[in-house]
Amino acid sequence: MAVRRRKGGRDGVSSSEAETVDCQEKKDAAGSNAGFQWTPVSILSVAVGLFMAYYSGSTHGWLMATLHENVLWFSNIKEVEREISFRTETGLYYSYYKQLVNAPTIAQGLYELVHDNITEHGKTINILERFNIYQEVVMALLYRFLSLQKTVEPVFFYIHAVFGLHSVLVMSLYGTTWLLSGSWLAGILSAAFYTFNKVDTTRVEFTIALRESWALPFWYMQMFLLTVFFHPNLHRNLKVVTVSLLYVCTFCFALTWQFAQFALLLQAMALFGCAVLDVIPAQKIRQVWLIQAGSLLAVCVCQFFNKMVLCSLVLSFIPSAMLVIAFKERVFTRRGLSWQFAGLVLNVILVMVSMLLFNKYVIKTIIRTDADQHIFNFLMGKFGLSGNQRDFDAQLYLCETAFRVLPLDTFVRLSKSLVFPLYAVFHLCVLLVLMQSVLQNWRYVRTMLLHVF
Repeated sequence: MAVRRRKGGRDGVSSSEAETVDCQEKKDAAGSNAGFQWTPVSILSVAVGLFMAYYSGSTHGWLMATLHENVLWFSNIKEVEREISFRTETGLYYSYYKQLVNAPTIAQGLYELVHDNITEHGKTINILERFNIYQEVVMALLYRFLSLQKTVEPVFFYIHAVFGLHSVLVMSLYGTTWLLSGSWLAGILSAAFYTFNKVDTTRVEFTIALRESWALPFWYMQMFLLTVFFHPNLHRNLKVVTVSLLYVCTFCFALTWQFAQFALLLQAMALFGCAVLDVIPAQKIRQVWLIQAGSLLAVCVCQFFNKMVLCSLVLSFIPSAMLVIAFKERVFTRRGLSWQFAGLVLNVILVMVSMLLFNKYVIKTIIRTDADQHIFNFLMGKFGLSGNQRDFDAQLYLCETAFRVLPLDTFVRLSKSLVFPLYAVFHLCVLLVLMQSVLQNWRYVRTMLLHVF
């Protein structure tokens, strides 16, 4: 009996892949048109869930502000003592906010930041290029535009803005858990775990002006929006709004923290794994990668074409990953189970090698800079791969507690609060389910190929 071959699909796409895409589009359209069946019970449940999200977030922000006040008596000490309480580099960041607030005019204040001759002795530098202080600029402009000089002291406006952002952080964590589990009770549990284990989740109450204190709320909002974006039945209009907000949050995250590029690199790598394993549609993952790249390029422009942003590994990883995924779709989509395993290993090797080669021999050759070399020296020193034990920058980072190996008492502490055992069991179950799903998917592809060919 003759077996008929399927006709070709879309341009450059295999017939099986085209049918999958068409089927998914019809399914999404059907899901969008069906809509959510609103009943009095469901309306009440959603209303209670939204209220608990607000309550969980606002309670966390209030707790952080209260702890900060109780430790420092912040509202009862002098202005100079408040400024001294900003530790290490946080005092430097706050000084730029204060400088712009007290400037005779906004234009003059911005000019002094761009042409700063105080921070580094004997040099005039551009603070907006050198440091991530756009959050201080925005807060100072808001303080002046809202005419709050007679009602709120600048320092209180500054610190409560950070605590407010961390309220949004917990709300975003709550919303992400709610979407993934389908129950707002899980959202309450995640918010409670985050707040009760504050020793291991946040240090905002005593390091208010650190870059991470500003950036992490945008990171959690971005993850919440990613959860919405990857929903299979997302309405087209909601998708446009989600993508726009996703870009804004990614941009703000990268703009407010110099280490955001490494978090985005890990996220891009995780998405690459999802694309290789066919867990998430590759088209959606490409959109997220483009959002990441666009956000970093916009940050580069805002920081007067900062070369460290252009040299970031994530900007080298994204084009490499796109090429490898395109190669995978054309070569390994029609293959059997053994080819899928071989392709998985090959794709990982290809993307890592191409990322390093593209970063070193293309980007850095064009830009002609080694501004991020101290970061690589630190990583080599941390993993014991560096032959130079006298590198000052690397040794300085390694002296910081935050960059050392995670102490064992962390696991003991998290086990007592049940976080680590639940985390380990949950991830083990997720990995087993993922493995089973991937194998079933690969076997299904092989079966379809046997029927087609």
